[in-house]
Amino acid sequence: SSQTEYFYCYDLFLNFALIHRDKRWVLKKDGKVMFDLPASSDLLTRFGSIFKKEWESNVRILDFDDKSLRMYGVLSDSSLTFGSPENIRIFVNARPVQDRILKKALITAYERQIAHGTYPLALLFVDIDPELVDVNVHPRKLEVRFADPGSIFQAVHMAVKNALGNEKIIDIPRETLDKIAASTFSRDGNNFFNYHNDRHH
Repeated sequence: SSQTEYFYCYDLFLNFALIHRDKRWVLKKDGKVMFDLPASSDLLTRFGSIFKKEWESNVRILDFDDKSLRMYGVLSDSSLTFGSPENIRIFVNARPVQDRILKKALITAYERQIAHGTYPLALLFVDIDPELVDVNVHPRKLEVRFADPGSIFQAVHMAVKNALGNEKIIDIPRETLDKIAASTFSRDGNNFFNYHNDRHH
């Protein structure tokens, strides 16, 4: 249907607009301008031009930088939640991805802050050394495989938790996080290095 086509265009439009914030982006539907986003120098300004302006007071800024891994983004606080994860967008090295490990790490960081069955708004950007991530595991490059998924899980979880900074969050023991991370990426049945070796033999 035309509405379904528009949804796919809207989804693509948002991804491009969030990644390439230095460009002006315009989305039209049936000749009507739905979005006209001026070029912006920062993510929060672009966020405000896409989403409801009043939401700006309900978000936290994520900013984490450590050697080969950088993360930044916009995260809703506990007062802004949704019934589905549609407002979670994750990008790895400027590519939109649907990664189970990153999403699980993000959601787990919210576990003691928002009600079960609800989801935050999150725009999470992960910049990592290209040698530490394989982007060629999906025809449309929507999935990635990390060299050390456990460390990525831990880093994302702690960065998001620290950005939220709410005292109501109950600390989850490191051992529990390790188990969650292991169950998340072990279901793939593929280790990054084994996968690469298999591909080259």
